[in-house]
Amino acid sequence: MMDLIERIRSNAARRLTEPSADVSATDALRRFLKDENWRTAQSLQMGLTGREITSIRTEVVDQILIYLAETWTKSASAIKGGDVFALVAVGGYGRREMAPSSDVDLLILHDGSFIYRNRFTEAAKELTESILHPLYDLRFKVGHSLRSVEECIVVSNEDPETKTALVESRLVYGSQKLFDRFQSTFIKRCVQGHEEAYIQFRLEDQQARKKKFGRSPLVQTPNIKNGCGGLRDFQSLVWITYFRYQTLDLNELVEKGLVRKENINTLERAYNYLLRTRYYLHLEDPRSADVMDRHHQIALSERMGYEDDDEVKRLEAFMRDYYDHVKQIDHWTQTLEKQLDIQPQPRKRPSFRQVIHSRSKQKLTQRIDGFEIQDSYLKPASSKLFEEKPRRIMRVFLYQQQRGLTIHPELTNAIHDNLHLINQQFRSDPRIHKTFLEILTHRGSVGASLRAMHDVGVLGRFLPEFGRLRLLVHHEFLHHYTVDEHTLRCIDALDHIWESKDRMDQRYQGLVRDLQRPSALYMALLLHDAGKALNEGPHEESGERLAEQVGTRIGLPKKDIRLIQNVVRHHLLLVQTSQRCDLEDPDVIESVAESVQGEETLDMLMIHTYCDSLGTGPNLWTEFKDSLMWSLYFKTQARIKAGDKGSSAAQDNQERKKHIAESLRSSVEADEIDAMFETLPSRYFSSHEDSDIQRDILLVQEFLKLQASDTAEPLDPIIQWEPDEDRGFSRLYICTWNRAGLFYKAAGCLTCAGLTILNADINSRTDGIGIDAYIVADAFSGRLPTPKRREKFESQFKLALTGDLDLDKMVATQRKLIKTKGGSLGTIEPSVSTHQFHELYNVIEVTAEDDLGVLYTVTKTLTELGLDIWIARVFTEMGAAVDTFFVAEIEGTKIEDPERLDTVKQALIAAIKQDAMSSV
Repeated sequence: MMDLIERIRSNAARRLTEPSADVSATDALRRFLKDENWRTAQSLQMGLTGREITSIRTEVVDQILIYLAETWTKSASAIKGGDVFALVAVGGYGRREMAPSSDVDLLILHDGSFIYRNRFTEAAKELTESILHPLYDLRFKVGHSLRSVEECIVVSNEDPETKTALVESRLVYGSQKLFDRFQSTFIKRCVQGHEEAYIQFRLEDQQARKKKFGRSPLVQTPNIKNGCGGLRDFQSLVWITYFRYQTLDLNELVEKGLVRKENINTLERAYNYLLRTRYYLHLEDPRSADVMDRHHQIALSERMGYEDDDEVKRLEAFMRDYYDHVKQIDHWTQTLEKQLDIQPQPRKRPSFRQVIHSRSKQKLTQRIDGFEIQDSYLKPASSKLFEEKPRRIMRVFLYQQQRGLTIHPELTNAIHDNLHLINQQFRSDPRIHKTFLEILTHRGSVGASLRAMHDVGVLGRFLPEFGRLRLLVHHEFLHHYTVDEHTLRCIDALDHIWESKDRMDQRYQGLVRDLQRPSALYMALLLHDAGKALNEGPHEESGERLAEQVGTRIGLPKKDIRLIQNVVRHHLLLVQTSQRCDLEDPDVIESVAESVQGEETLDMLMIHTYCDSLGTGPNLWTEFKDSLMWSLYFKTQARIKAGDKGSSAAQDNQERKKHIAESLRSSVEADEIDAMFETLPSRYFSSHEDSDIQRDILLVQEFLKLQASDTAEPLDPIIQWEPDEDRGFSRLYICTWNRAGLFYKAAGCLTCAGLTILNADINSRTDGIGIDAYIVADAFSGRLPTPKRREKFESQFKLALTGDLDLDKMVATQRKLIKTKGGSLGTIEPSVSTHQFHELYNVIEVTAEDDLGVLYTVTKTLTELGLDIWIARVFTEMGAAVDTFFVAEIEGTKIEDPERLDTVKQALIAAIKQDAMSSV
């Protein structure tokens, strides 16, 4: 390492201090930087650590600054002699942790002679310009300040971030005496006496970052610097220990007997890995802002030496290592903070009673089963408590749960040291099974215990079926976390429902509280994605087999095993059916009821589906999806309760017809009601309530009256809006003559009016009248459409029906406008799949970037392919549009020819890609 540093210094001396006569200083700097960038890139192949490679980059910057400073000191305007100024590296530059796009954080420290009559002298200005301008020319990002020692002290005590940057300051060039005076003054006036205030600030900053960037280190698009378990968490620990123990070297804590050497070594390895990853990320994309999306991850997996020929396997191996390191930083920084007794201080002064209670609590030590309970911590009473009784390892988490305790770092270390005791004998022990199942019965507090077990490595060893999921990456755009983190978040969601006051949660709360066997649902959630680690076909089927394996091993009753298997096997059934299928088709409900096999399983699947979605990613679940789920639930529940009982559709429709005729007797003629029942398919009546049919009859009557009037245009539609305040969307009803392209014209006009379609129900009468119903919301706010947007849609839609509106041009203009304001970058590859599970229609599912106008493009393409759209389900999930269409040929028949289906798929993908390209 020192050989590389010496080489840089030698190269700087040769190229900078003795440049040739025909090379300008600026050109010499550029050549030196280019040469060193190339040499540094070569050094990356030598297996250097993150600290080593960033130190090399730092030394390059040092040599440039030394050259610039020496050049100025030789100038005529320079202040001669004395300890006048010093160039001081601060922040990341001071730590010698420079990546290619890191800021050059620079303090120009002076003795006071750079100020005259409260203004900077010409010498100060010339020095600053001589340093900064060349750095800007070399495309460095520079953060600088020009201050005296006293100014540094004042600003530091006003701004904790400035204080942080100065903690790791380092002299680059200039007066050692001045720099030493600054450091000693800084310690006396900015550190001593400010320790607790600074530590409190640092802990609050950690919480603010976690609130902004997420509290899990296992997100699929991590921020290397500021994310949970990122570089900043490690650095914060270093800064805190500096203010508490006056050292920037964590190894000194080992020498003082405060922490264990292996813990610090783990942290150092993880930190070095992140530094190296960040260095490569900056080389790959200088504008990344330390955020590593999937494109970066693919590139970095190759750059960092992962050699598998399969890109997916190479990517997953890299990300598994990355997640392993950030998880270690997250876990051990928190553990060491507890071990060093670094905790947030209460903002309010405690009462006298609280102080007395706290003191008495600290003095009281309880002993239980080889453990000590002191000050809400669970601690080991001896160093051999697990060797004596390995079963205690599982009981740690039961005691933690039952008594609301925190596992002390000493106990965490003891568990780590004894993980080898969790062997086949341990996994087969009925008494340990009983303890584990008891943990699962405590509704509302299971997640914290399972997460604690997972963090220390117990859960994966006890349940290898879950252990295979550790840090497993499945790059699906819906999933925000690794598979193990997703699973634990699902369980956290189930705990939260138990006492939640949230309106949507409370709809599921009744189901949760009525569960007879809550441990079965917790176990199903724990294992529902276990099959993903096997890559043996659909993970639901693999998971079903694993559920039986686990249930049998830990001695669950056969009834519970079958229940857990059924939930795992069908954990996607409700969400896929509600969002892809026609819920008014009796065959669909019959199929779900047959799969579910009972109300208990249905209730569990309902809760499981909700928790699964909440654990997948933020803001994924919506009111609309919730309403579809409950609709499916109630229909399936009714079918299960009815058993084989039922009445014929024809008899039912006759009864409904009589009821509707009676309700509309004063406003609609009987022959119009007859026409409604004669011109619409049976599916319409099974999918609409009586009130819906009455509304549509009145819509048709109003449309026919409009057509009979002398002033009406022949293509004018009837348009009605019905706002739903509770759910945040409006229902839009359109009645007009049916024609090819009606749907895509409506979609295009809604897009141009700033509205988005959540669902569409398309109904055509045999006499040529179309009755279409849409659920729409504001595309930008997600709320009810405003009057202005509604009016804009109506005026444009009427023009579109007459052919007087160029929708292609308008949608393209809107799309480009959104792109220029920072729209999506096309990171999701469009895909189209077809399903044959409906008797009358083909079901086409389209997944694409949530680009403005994608629905218009898809529906127009389907129309141009000669297909009728009967039902549409439209969702936007984490930047993707996931749209499902029930289609048939124009003459009303289902597509049976595989080649025809493939043509439809390829045409849709081509159209989406073409639009994406044209809007860039």
